[in-house]
Amino acid sequence: MTDQQCTIEFLSEALVSVREEMKSLVSDLNLNEEAKEAIKVMQSGILAILDLVELDGDDLSGGGPPTSHFFAASPASTLSSPAPTATAKTTTREKNAAELRSKLKKVHRLANRGKTQEARAALAKIPNGKKLQSRSIEIAAKEMEDLLLQRGGLETVRRVLDLFFDRPIIRTAIGDHLKEKCQRYDREACAAMVESIKHFFTGTMATRGRRTDLNRNVFYAAAAAVIPKNALENRQIRAVMRLTGLRHDAVSKAIAFRMEMDDHKQGWRLLTTNTHEDSVDYTLLDTWFHSSAASTEDNEMKKQVRVGLTESEGTISYDLHNRRYLNAKIPILHKEFLDSTEYEEMQRNFKHAQQHKRRTKAVRLLKQKGRQNPSDAEISCEEKRLGLVYQRKQAISLAKRCAYLFV
Repeated sequence: MTDQQCTIEFLSEALVSVREEMKSLVSDLNLNEEAKEAIKVMQSGILAILDLVELDGDDLSGGGPPTSHFFAASPASTLSSPAPTATAKTTTREKNAAELRSKLKKVHRLANRGKTQEARAALAKIPNGKKLQSRSIEIAAKEMEDLLLQRGGLETVRRVLDLFFDRPIIRTAIGDHLKEKCQRYDREACAAMVESIKHFFTGTMATRGRRTDLNRNVFYAAAAAVIPKNALENRQIRAVMRLTGLRHDAVSKAIAFRMEMDDHKQGWRLLTTNTHEDSVDYTLLDTWFHSSAASTEDNEMKKQVRVGLTESEGTISYDLHNRRYLNAKIPILHKEFLDSTEYEEMQRNFKHAQQHKRRTKAVRLLKQKGRQNPSDAEISCEEKRLGLVYQRKQAISLAKRCAYLFV
């Protein structure tokens, strides 16, 4: 005979005995102290039996209603004392509770030490225990609710609940959806972080002009760190734009930088801007300003001044220059310079430098396309294409500037 069958037989006999005793007591209306004491004993036995039925209903009945076993006809017998079984059950529960408490404390200690992965693994290893029916879960929840409401008024109930959910073991054992509701500091921290990120992009790093290389690296590195790289796949671009205050192009660039870092398994790639010093030579402008057409030597102050300071390997070099003053204001001198021969020569030099730069870029692009030895005609055609692209960019930039001025 299995343990399940023994338990069923015991409960059936106990219920039958209770019925017989109840009948004998009901027939005698003049109850004495001995009868009252017997009633109390039977009431305790009934409560213990009902407790066993509610908790072990799944195992005893095989998933069906428990009453099908307990009310079957069986020969009457004397009531066996349920105290040993109830005591054994209580001892087992206390033992299981102590073991579960120890495991949950271990998980909490691991989480406090920052060992998140180990804490999750330890929490997953804790057994779920016997699966109870939803009816048993509802009864247990109702008992906890009644016990809580018996403590006093609304303020007392709130304080008890706050302390209950703030206990480390309870915070470790509750589900994820309740953890999000109970962890108030985490919610406040998330809201503060979102607000700080938006202020960083729209306030601290905001600018009306072009950013320096350093500020541009800081800006896009911060954006790549806080924007999820799968925001486009999850259709979260608009939400990210609202939360961070960034434009669509900045969000797209940040996602591209983050994906590049993850794909290549490397750190941040420094963003640099090509200098334009090779395009314009200001030597002729400097020469014109120091000529008699734009300035005159100061005869009252003969002391020379240092100009053109340069530093190379710890040595500072400079030129001595006589003090001069301008013949007119800058707008007037600007018009005079546009009519000078120096300006014409600067224009020719600038045009030659741009053509050389464009030709070099055209040759490089043709080689990337597979033309290792491009002809002059191909190079000229590529130069014209680059020139049209440059003109189109200039037109777009001018249109954006005008739109910004007239908005």
